[in-house]
Amino acid sequence: MSNVQLKVGSSLYTGWTKVFVRRSMESIASSFSLGLTGEMSNSTKRLPVNPGDECEIFVDGELVIGGHIDEIDGN
Repeated sequence: MSNVQLKVGSSLYTGWTKVFVRRSMESIASSFSLGLTGEMSNSTKRLPVNPGDECEIFVDGELVIGGHIDEIDGN
């Protein structure tokens, strides 16, 4: 299984249960969606990320998408 990392500022987050990255030549905008790890999804704490934060998604160390967080579900 691939190692997927979300980078926000200088922090890296890993251990996702679901990962979806969409990039298309037909669409100007790319998108991504990540599912929380079991530990984080059962916690009352949330990741210290907010809509508007700059972010990057790395798969096996390679940058695959960069942009800004639009929304955070469940918070």
